Amino acid sequence: MKKLLIGLLILISLISMSLIGVYIAARVSLGVDLFNTVGQLKTLSEKVNEEKIFNKSYDLNDLEKLKEQTNASIGDVIVFESGSGLDGYSIDYTAFSGSKTSPLFYTEENTGALIGIMFKQINNGKLVVGKKELDAKVLQVKFDNVNNETGECDFGISIKIDLKPYKNEMDSFPFSLIRSHFPNYLYITSVVHIEKDAEGLGYNLTSKYLTINKLNAEDTKDFFHTLDVLLKIGKLDDFNLQIGNIFVNLLIGTEEEPGFIYTIQKANGSGSFGFLNMTIDEVETPLLVF
Repeated sequence: MKKLLIGLLILISLISMSLIGVYIAARVSLGVDLFNTVGQLKTLSEKVNEEKIFNKSYDLNDLEKLKEQTNASIGDVIVFESGSGLDGYSIDYTAFSGSKTSPLFYTEENTGALIGIMFKQINNGKLVVGKKELDAKVLQVKFDNVNNETGECDFGISIKIDLKPYKNEMDSFPFSLIRSHFPNYLYITSVVHIEKDAEGLGYNLTSKYLTINKLNAEDTKDFFHTLDVLLKIGKLDDFNLQIGNIFVNLLIGTEEEPGFIYTIQKANGSGSFGFLNMTIDEVETPLLVF
């Protein structure tokens, strides 16, 4: 994450200063087109319409539904206390009843709300980038390409990162020249494929694609390629897996890093998880079940 922000800053600086020699050298010897990157940077600086782009985001009703559904099955694990947690919601594993009365079926909105609660509680709603703690929020979760037979899916997580602490320090020359081109927020959507073991709680992640702000997957891939060629920030797939692992581990987890599902199922004595499509009110709906 730190390399991404530094790379973004340097690239804006190069282009803003109209270093034509850099353009030509990059095009000829490195195989990247910085003129195309100019358009991508412009798109990155544009304001993001959250309601339009993140149409599976959760709200206060989803948080309350998550609490009611979960607690009816496993005890009062999700608690509400005004002024604490994520909009008052947090998790208390000590309240687990010791067994599930029924399987839990979570919608995308339920799952986004759960990860949002856990990220706020465990990570304090922050991502550490270099020496700075940046405020971040889980916006939505999406399940695509669900396979009912294997329980696998393409798992998408969208987060919003506040870059203003970096932007507010760009007062001195030459950074003051590019401050207006630097976005206030970084919106990252990470999509990874969850391949689950036939039984139990094991799973493996592979990178599918990643998008930043209003860039589509192809432009994001090209933008990362430019940053990596010029500034050696690393491969997009590696960065995507880093993001995916953070949030899938919060949701499912492993023996080394137990997440919500792993903790509940192990305490229950056994269990698994999976993704499936079900028809609800004549609409095919992707669900997480455990």
